[in-house]
Amino acid sequence: MTILSNTEIRSRSRNQGLITPFHQSGLGGASYELRCSSTYYDLTEGGVKIDAKPYGDKIIIKPKHTIVIITEESLKIPSDLTAHIISKGSLFSIGLSPVSTYADPGFTGQLGLVTTNTSDKYIVLDTQQSVAKIHFTQLSSNSTVAYTGQHGYQTRLWPIRTDLQKIHAEVKNDKRVKTEEAEATAILPMHITLALKNIRAQNTKILAAIAVAFLLNALLFYNIAKNNNIEVISNIAINLISSVITGWIAITNSRSKL
Repeated sequence: MTILSNTEIRSRSRNQGLITPFHQSGLGGASYELRCSSTYYDLTEGGVKIDAKPYGDKIIIKPKHTIVIITEESLKIPSDLTAHIISKGSLFSIGLSPVSTYADPGFTGQLGLVTTNTSDKYIVLDTQQSVAKIHFTQLSSNSTVAYTGQHGYQTRLWPIRTDLQKIHAEVKNDKRVKTEEAEATAILPMHITLALKNIRAQNTKILAAIAVAFLLNALLFYNIAKNNNIEVISNIAINLISSVITGWIAITNSRSKL
């Protein structure tokens, strides 16, 4: 097996439609640089299809989001070739996970490149920007089994195995799975985990102090109520109501922060 040179890639693209559209500027010594189209899918947001054209032809990849970039170029892999695709080092050096995929003999259509923004920053790509390199390997003989899978872009999006994805409630009885809070905390950066622990500790102290204040006011209210001192009873009642309101606010804030 041999890898096609730039001259062979150019010849096959122009004469056999190996790469369409073909741009000379994307050709390397033994590879071709694939560009991103204006269409991409955000898998983190339910696989929603996004058109970058209304947004200045910019693809935005949010922190920790996984997306599928649809290539501008379409491939038409003949029976005597196979193709391997890898991402450019300049992209995974800024936080995009490496892309490594391939196309079998018989594959036709645009490619979907799955990548994740592992950084804590938004990554913005221009459409038509080169995002991956493809090189072609000449087989020792023609393949007799042609690719028959579904191409994502031609069939909405290639079959995403959502049946393999489970929410916590569906796997909570598995002994390997911890509580939802523990699992969520485990994937957070250490400084955020420590901050959340401090918030919980502070809220616990605040709630304890409010509970003690409420109890003392209640006891005082009970004792004074025996003497029918309306003014003092009114003041204590106001304190009790204030304690309840303060406690409710503290609990609400605690839940929202966590």
